[in-house]
Amino acid sequence: MDEVEYKGKKHIPGQGNNSYIFPGIGLSAVTWKAKKIPDEVFLIAAKICAKMTPDQALHDHGLLYPPIANIRELSIQIAVNVGEYLYEKNLAMLQPKPENLEMYVRHQIIPIGYEETIGKAYRYLESDLQTCPIPSEK
Repeated sequence: MDEVEYKGKKHIPGQGNNSYIFPGIGLSAVTWKAKKIPDEVFLIAAKICAKMTPDQALHDHGLLYPPIANIRELSIQIAVNVGEYLYEKNLAMLQPKPENLEMYVRHQIIPIGYEETIGKAYRYLESDLQTCPIPSEK
């Protein structure tokens, strides 16, 4: 992308589609069984992304995207807002329309909390720590 000059200062645009925009749009397409994804959906997603970027981060550090720690919530909010648009335009094939789109989206997401895969340390009894006698070689 080309540099942009704004108020006499040159800026190099960033690209946030792969991590900030596409996951929420993909979640929308699958959740609402979208007939198609019109260009307006990308504008909706961009507006949600901008809305979730803290003003202080933008003003103090020039950050254009929300913190990566909030990426899951961003995808949920994109899916909800895109869902509203898809239903309004008769592009959502999931029928009937859920009463609460946000709760519906949240129930579709798999929890990411993983249990530890390595077994917990076993506290051996003192008697278990005693080895058996090794036979002598004679």
